[in-house]
Amino acid sequence: MMPPNAPTLMTSTSNLSPRAIDRLLPILDRYRFYLFALIFCIYLAGFSGNWRISPDSAFEVAYARHITQTGKTDSPIDSQPPDNSPALTKLLIMSFQSFGTENLLPPHILIFSLALLTITLAYLWLCIHFSRPTAVLITILIALNWNFYRYSFHILTDTPFALGFTLFLFSWELFTRAQSIKRKVCITALTFASLAIMASFRTVVLDVIAAIAILVVWRIIKGPNRKPAAILATIGIMAFISFRLFWIGNLTELHPDEKLFLKNWSQSIPQTLDRLTSQNLPRLVGEAIPEATIGLDLKLWGIPLSLLVIYSCLLLAKSQPLWAILFSVFLLQMLAFIITTRYLIPLTPFLAIAWVNVLFYVNRKLPPGHAGRVMASLLFIYLAANGTRIASTIIEQHRTPFLQHYEKGHYHKIEAFARTLNQLTKPGDLIIADTRDREVIACLANRKIEPVDLYNPIQWKTTPASRTAFYIGPLTEKMIQTADKARLKLLPTRIDMTRKSKRSPGWTLIPIKKDATPPNTSHPN
Repeated sequence: MMPPNAPTLMTSTSNLSPRAIDRLLPILDRYRFYLFALIFCIYLAGFSGNWRISPDSAFEVAYARHITQTGKTDSPIDSQPPDNSPALTKLLIMSFQSFGTENLLPPHILIFSLALLTITLAYLWLCIHFSRPTAVLITILIALNWNFYRYSFHILTDTPFALGFTLFLFSWELFTRAQSIKRKVCITALTFASLAIMASFRTVVLDVIAAIAILVVWRIIKGPNRKPAAILATIGIMAFISFRLFWIGNLTELHPDEKLFLKNWSQSIPQTLDRLTSQNLPRLVGEAIPEATIGLDLKLWGIPLSLLVIYSCLLLAKSQPLWAILFSVFLLQMLAFIITTRYLIPLTPFLAIAWVNVLFYVNRKLPPGHAGRVMASLLFIYLAANGTRIASTIIEQHRTPFLQHYEKGHYHKIEAFARTLNQLTKPGDLIIADTRDREVIACLANRKIEPVDLYNPIQWKTTPASRTAFYIGPLTEKMIQTADKARLKLLPTRIDMTRKSKRSPGWTLIPIKKDATPPNTSHPN
């Protein structure tokens, strides 16, 4: 295993005999500007302005478009309170007001620029902590990470949040190296700005605040110099206040994510633990971390890779405790809520550092000949796996028509379905859906679509007899039983847009109307 001082190996290799790493780093440093120019070209090659649709992106676009067109702040998707990103919504509104509600090119340019800025900021931060050649190597691994690369072309909050997160790491590095209190106070303003950026885009800023709180407690216990802890505590309190103001508007009310967290760990502990151990943990170590590191979903084969990466990241505590705390808190938060690869985008620098730590360990422990071959293999695995996915993304970005090829054509069929829904329904019709694509269909069809509760038929009972209603979802026995209990009749005429796959069980548009007769068990064919 790697020694405790593995992270410090990256600051210098002068004490080692000439090995592969000593030959590689000077070459990377000598040609760094050419390498960075190549990376810029790779990113530029992937930019097309095509909208890579997803449920979260559809909601953000639809909500900003709705405010721009109507001035109302209610959700355009359903009757639930909107759970949007304040900063992304404001940026989209500004773009729609300036360039039109159908023009998504400016938001794409903005997100793309923020991704490049994040890489640049990461390089400046790494140059402070490591030697410049090592910083070049880590920056290359960050930039050529497929998970980071592909979300540079999505209208989502992940890339802007990653920028704020990287700015926080950069300012923190300056803070820890500042000698005078006056300089620390000035850098504190930059640190608070980074936290404000994160708070304006995603509620996950609470993870960063929690990490700061843990570090404050650790510094107070460790002593004896408690002035940095006092500054840290001030930063944490100010960040917590900014989070409240951005997302809630007051300092006392709980955010829905906080309510869900308290519910999971107070009222639903058995279910939460079962979900954590049987679903979230296997997905994290078998799918999310391998895909966020080398771009591959390895299932059970990814567990050894994930454990190696996690262990290497935890070793960062020896050189910078906050890094290890941040990494741990983010993973624990994902285990408690939901596992998705894009939530690991802010941690991409840590994943790249972990991979380089393994390279340095191999360089130090193995004989020169074997070390060179193993290092070359590790670099090849990382660059080839990520590079293959990046190449496929570049090709996909420029294929036409785009939606026929994006996500294997899944959203192309949804777009056709949404056009049909728009033609068959009127604004104000009740549309109920049991599908994960509800937000996308609502956005493309410009209709409000309510989530269905198959265990609560009262939602359908409130439908006026004169009001046409529609159901979108798979024709399951549970859905039919719910309709019977609500005395709703499913009309045999329907538009079948089923796409059965592992991702989606398929969905159907079915007009439903009040049935004056008692419930029956006959079902439409």
